[in-house]
Amino acid sequence: MKQRSTVARPLVALGGGVRLPLHVLLLLPALVVLAGVILYPIVSSAVLSFFNYDLTSPQNHGFIGTKNFTTLAADENFWLALKNTLVFTFGSVLVSLVLGLAVAFAIDQVSDRYGWLRGVVLLPWIIPAVVVGYLFLFIFDVDVGLANFIMKKLGLIEQNLPWLMRANLAMAACVIANIWNQTPFYILMFAAGLKTIPQDVKEATLVSFELFEPGITAADLNERAQRFLEGKGYESLRSHPGTQVGFCHGLGHGLGLEVHEEPFFGKARPRRLEPGMVITIEPGVYYPEKKEGIRIEDVAVVREGHLENLTRYPMELEVPLKG
Repeated sequence: MKQRSTVARPLVALGGGVRLPLHVLLLLPALVVLAGVILYPIVSSAVLSFFNYDLTSPQNHGFIGTKNFTTLAADENFWLALKNTLVFTFGSVLVSLVLGLAVAFAIDQVSDRYGWLRGVVLLPWIIPAVVVGYLFLFIFDVDVGLANFIMKKLGLIEQNLPWLMRANLAMAACVIANIWNQTPFYILMFAAGLKTIPQDVKEATLVSFELFEPGITAADLNERAQRFLEGKGYESLRSHPGTQVGFCHGLGHGLGLEVHEEPFFGKARPRRLEPGMVITIEPGVYYPEKKEGIRIEDVAVVREGHLENLTRYPMELEVPLKG
């Protein structure tokens, strides 16, 4: 078995025979700060929850066990607050996540000529929360609000809606405001991830769909995808048998370094792609010596005369060898 190479890590002597790796020592200041502002308040709150404190007489306090929790469980306002918190959190996060991913895919296709659009979509995220609050206070105003104006013009409502005067409408308004403010954060994260995918690998995915023709065998489609990447300067098992640098494949199943884990997709047992078959389009570039690789894995179904992409978010990133 091949031994993994190890790199010597420098140690720093702290006295008393204590020696710590340099990278740990450099992280300690940040860890201490995080412990002070995050860990301590959490532990302190947990301890205080088992005591009874009177704000008017702080010196009079005593241990009461779980009485605070039983009182809380019997309070209807607590359950209402918990429900509102869950609705706000999951509503905001879920919609922001989906919108952020969709917009990130869209702006990733934008040419450099319109690169300024990437900056524009991030503007809501850098606006202070207090400004966002006042902005949406105006948008959802019952008399002069932009929301009621637009909905009236579209014929969706006849009377102005009291957005901030009804509990259900107020929750919807808060969720919408938070989605508008936080979606750019997800756009930024997803867009950064998409930039790690080489453009050649993205093009190989599109080429695999475009090169499909009725009656083609899986091996032939895979070979065409490999020829495309070879034309971009990458090696493959087709052009360089036995290579393990820049290895790529265009169609198959499963993870790992096998060209096809499904035997019917190999040249030894050629199989034509027939309507109804579900396959995966998997162009990728691997560097096993670095223990890293990038691959796109899109699921497709064979239709009459074309491949239909079934992947919810096309060009899904896979990094099976990282670490």
